Amino acid sequence: MRAASSGGSSNELLSEVRWLSWEFGEDDPPLPTTGLHLPNLSVLELSGSKITEDWEGWRSTFMTAKRLLVLDLIECKGLRCNPDLSAFTQLKVLSLHSCEGLEHLHPSIGKLKSLVSLELIACLSLKELPEEVGELKDLEVLVLGVSGFTEIPMFIGSLRKLKKLSAYFSDYCKSLRKIPRSIGDLQNLQHLDLSYCESLREIPSSIGDLQNLQHLKLSGSEIERLPSAIGDLSSLQGLYLYGCDKLRSLPQLSSLIHIKEFHLRKCHLLEDVPELPSRLLKLCIEECGKLILLKLDGLKNLQEFSIKKCSSIKRLDLSQLSGLKQLCAANCNKLVEIQGLDSAKFLEKLDFRGCKSMEMLPNLTGCEKLRSLNVRHCKKLTQLRGLEKLDLIDLDISSCDSLEPIPKLFGKHVFTKFQEQAMRANSETTHVFLTESCLMWLHSNDITPELDEALQREIQAAFHGTRRKSPNTTGWRYGQE
Repeated sequence: MRAASSGGSSNELLSEVRWLSWEFGEDDPPLPTTGLHLPNLSVLELSGSKITEDWEGWRSTFMTAKRLLVLDLIECKGLRCNPDLSAFTQLKVLSLHSCEGLEHLHPSIGKLKSLVSLELIACLSLKELPEEVGELKDLEVLVLGVSGFTEIPMFIGSLRKLKKLSAYFSDYCKSLRKIPRSIGDLQNLQHLDLSYCESLREIPSSIGDLQNLQHLKLSGSEIERLPSAIGDLSSLQGLYLYGCDKLRSLPQLSSLIHIKEFHLRKCHLLEDVPELPSRLLKLCIEECGKLILLKLDGLKNLQEFSIKKCSSIKRLDLSQLSGLKQLCAANCNKLVEIQGLDSAKFLEKLDFRGCKSMEMLPNLTGCEKLRSLNVRHCKKLTQLRGLEKLDLIDLDISSCDSLEPIPKLFGKHVFTKFQEQAMRANSETTHVFLTESCLMWLHSNDITPELDEALQREIQAAFHGTRRKSPNTTGWRYGQE
């Protein structure tokens, strides 16, 4: 590059360069500012440089790159304003990611009529978008996350080709309390991410006009209710509501005929979930402490259902979840009854860990495809019925203190968790860690011939040798030093 700046054949060679990436280290020389001829340059990466908007190289070198398509100015922290970009009429992608000193955008940005993607992530000093951004008629992606914006301007509705709008994790958007009604004009919008805009309290009903919207993320907001127009989002495939502490109710969602995933987490005031769309494939609910009523009727297509740490749920009726493949109902302390498992013929994975009030599960004989069962820390669980006819690969019954003996199980991988512990044991000893109740169960069911020799020795030592309580645990170590 330095040779080329002096002219000659090297410069002729550079005239054919399509992609220029200049990485700046502490001791690297500055990029040459004169004498470079780059008429065919398509991609320019200047990430991490100390250049400013007044840098001579913009005028003397790069303004001749009329065919530039991608300009990467990531972490150019010396920029208070982006340079004059009026020469780059074919530019498609502009990234100002992590330009922490950027205070405003140059008006020439409105002349980038071919721009498709504009990234302003982590531009902490940038408080507003200029009106010129509204002139970017071909813009498809606008990312404003982790930035200092105080509002989304009304002119956002003029970006009719916009497919993705993201203002996620905008902790600095303390004044962002609502979204303009003009957002409903974005008829091509497919992804809307307003996650962790902490002061956002309201979503306009015009959101229901977004007929091509596929993913809606509103996590971490102060929203108290969602507009009923959410039910008009005919193309919606995913709805994500994490940490919506003020959310008290949900609108009717059954009309969302294309939705595949629905996620609820840490919605502490939510007491019930209304009827859900029949085509839902994945439902995840976690840490919704007041949730009592959960309607699962008609979810014949549901394949994954996860409900964790929902301390008010007492009963689950799964009788209509005929297509269910994975069920996780973990750490639901008051859960005492599960209905409908006997007909879950496609169920492959079942996880009830930490359900301390559960005393009995339905007979699992009908779960012919079940391969994994986890009931760890189900302190009151007394029976597991129907396991003898299943081809289990993974069974975890750790800390099931009340579990009664069950018929002999076949399959060499049934107790792989315990075998893995044995393999990880110190090579100079043959110690293996098991809870006492589990080891008692193994011994009482006489399954030791099916286990490897190391584990057989441990079980024998438990009843014929010395056993020692492992410190700070509820289990035992068996064997000799």
